[in-house]
Amino acid sequence: MPESWNASSNSLEVRAAGIIVPVVFFLIFLLGTVGNGLVLAVLLRNGQVKYNTTNLFILNLAMADLCFIICCVPFQATIYTLDGWLFGPFACKAVHFLIYLTMYASSFTLAAVSVDRYLAIRYPLKSRDLRTSRNAAVAIIVIWTLSLLFAGPYLSYYQIVHYHGLPICVPIWEDQRRKILDILTFVFGYLLPVVVVSLAYARTIKFLWTSLDPI
Repeated sequence: MPESWNASSNSLEVRAAGIIVPVVFFLIFLLGTVGNGLVLAVLLRNGQVKYNTTNLFILNLAMADLCFIICCVPFQATIYTLDGWLFGPFACKAVHFLIYLTMYASSFTLAAVSVDRYLAIRYPLKSRDLRTSRNAAVAIIVIWTLSLLFAGPYLSYYQIVHYHGLPICVPIWEDQRRKILDILTFVFGYLLPVVVVSLAYARTIKFLWTSLDPI
């Protein structure tokens, strides 16, 4: 009896996962597409992008997020719902490359937004010559260039292997190179952007707090 109960429990868990996972990914896809699409529509329709550096960065962030939602989320959903990778070796490399490319672009853009907001609040007049649309465009080009450089190794990182006759898309690299790449991804894709954002907003809050007139 216990074995039959375990088998029945496992079967129920598999069925539940087969229903819940697609629903969750569908909601992520729907909300992400609609939300970022609305951001792009509002900025581009009203013509605000040409005159505001912050809006340029927000536009770039929305484009990176929308790219991730459209190009990556549907494929990621199939990993949890299908037995194997059915889209071939090119998609295996391209999807995971885009995942890290958009991750880096989003992280770097959030850091740029935090610095831009700090300069606008702390030095509203002095930063005018620096916070121009041209400089924002240059910063966005630098963001995507760095993102391409950091995400590039993932084109050879993921490959198709066969496990029990099923094709699976998995990372295959030497242990040492894999550790180095994972460390670089953590430091430059997460740690440094978090430090920049935290410092920028901490200094902004400190400035606003000390600027308040005593009651």
